Amino acid sequence: MALGATDPDAVRLSPAGSLALAFLDLQALRPDLVLDPSGLPPCVQGQSPVPGTATYTFAGCPAANTGTLSGTVTVTGPGPGGEGYLETLDLSATATLAGAACTWTYRGSLRITVAGGMAHVALAEPDQPVLASFATGAAPAAAFAFTPTDLNEFLGSRTLFGSWQFVAKDTGDRIAGAIQAADPLVWDPARCPSPVSGTQVLTRFPAASPQAVVQTPVSFDQGCGRMTVGGLAILLGTP
Repeated sequence: MALGATDPDAVRLSPAGSLALAFLDLQALRPDLVLDPSGLPPCVQGQSPVPGTATYTFAGCPAANTGTLSGTVTVTGPGPGGEGYLETLDLSATATLAGAACTWTYRGSLRITVAGGMAHVALAEPDQPVLASFATGAAPAAAFAFTPTDLNEFLGSRTLFGSWQFVAKDTGDRIAGAIQAADPLVWDPARCPSPVSGTQVLTRFPAASPQAVVQTPVSFDQGCGRMTVGGLAILLGTP
């Protein structure tokens, strides 16, 4: 995506930047953390009120947008029929960017199935995407439907690869992300809440101009808390 901007906040507020940040927030409870919550940061508290259910409360955790991430993720499972774990998200991330209060919200459910040493992430129901909205200042919120189209993680490796997409509710524009298995996003939660290596490519498909496809590379190779979008390195949230 041709950003045409060199100011970090302008990049964070751009379509490519804001959705790249949203995707990172949605990985706050990746499959490896569902299976082994000992890797969660101190800002997350877990409770298991009944067997087979755990609620994780995020209180002021670092958000990708340099602000804070709060809310809950409830995990149910695994189910007896091989249907895996159900994740129900109710999260919000807030930050002040370019002098304006910004809020990202995420609500919906994902399903994690485990087989052959790999976890696969999908929608809990195929026709019910996760709703992500992004509001800046007093402007109306922009709403997007998030779908992990083929998102996977090798268990125990803290790596994520595959594909996902956001579709704008008002325009139908689609922004898709692709992460190659040969260059996956890699986390090291003991020292950093964001990926420490890896690359994903964002592709925008405008509904009104299907031929005007634009790609933007997003990489994590500059150390903890840094993301390079279209060649410009910006800071992410860190403890």
